[in-house]
Amino acid sequence: TAEDGRIRTTSGSGEATVSAIRLLDAKGQPAEVVATGTPATLEVTVQVNQPVPQLVFGYMIKDRLGQPVFGTNTHHLGQAYGPLAAGDTLRLAFDFEANLGEGSYSIATAIADSETHMTRNFEWRDLALVFQVTNLSVPPFVGSTYLPTRTRLLDAAADEHTA
Repeated sequence: TAEDGRIRTTSGSGEATVSAIRLLDAKGQPAEVVATGTPATLEVTVQVNQPVPQLVFGYMIKDRLGQPVFGTNTHHLGQAYGPLAAGDTLRLAFDFEANLGEGSYSIATAIADSETHMTRNFEWRDLALVFQVTNLSVPPFVGSTYLPTRTRLLDAAADEHTA
């Protein structure tokens, strides 16, 4: 069970599992809270428990309602690993800008043999990590995604009734 009372779900064959996961702030320090628009790193350690021909690790950021905000995996990033032997350990880092709105988020993880966890699912873990985002430095906005925006005046016409 997560700290907020939500139930953590883990499934899969167990051929490979997440043995450690943490979120790091822009200074490389473990963080439970990150600021909108700042660099962050998801650091994950994967333990290989049985030989696997190929391993793909993925993660998904979900909002407080469990809706996907962003997801990717090592296959899509051009990094599949294998073959791997029982006892091997992979320590992975995913660097990203925390362009998220204020609120609570969770990370789900997936370890599989291909780009989708639907073929050979070694491990799927909901609520693997829960973190908060706060807005300390970007202009206020609404929604779960911060899109850095600039505005430009393209034309200004004076009203003829204006003195």
